[in-house]
Amino acid sequence: MELAWARSAWAAAKQAHPELTSYGFGKPREYDDRWRNGLTEDGDLSIVRSARWLQGIETIKHPSSRIGCSYRLKHVAEDWAGGYVMEGGLIVAAIALHVPMRRFTGRDAWGVYLALSSKSIRRREAEPVQDLSLLILEGQGQQREAA
Repeated sequence: MELAWARSAWAAAKQAHPELTSYGFGKPREYDDRWRNGLTEDGDLSIVRSARWLQGIETIKHPSSRIGCSYRLKHVAEDWAGGYVMEGGLIVAAIALHVPMRRFTGRDAWGVYLALSSKSIRRREAEPVQDLSLLILEGQGQQREAA
């Protein structure tokens, strides 16, 4: 169910923001977009990990640079989730969960600032590492068996 949600969230985000890549809104010139040919399995997992991390964090009214940018927050989400998170995956999850955001401006600006509570982020950082990979993949296997 979660992987299907991730694919749906990705499709809706890409439709609303065609410039969205695995790196965010656009990409550094020297890197290849992992989503160039569609969403990959690591992209699915990245979105699910991000969504689970975000679901434990309170939102605030306005995006703030005080908590750091999406690139910093992707690393915080990775540490919490026990697995890789793409910056674009974090942005897709934030869009799907209606987290207010503000895009960077200027040349080579592909990240965002999110409207997240700094206290909530600190609480989330203090939690033990969650290894979501097996849980997510087991759920996917159960879906296949039921079909």
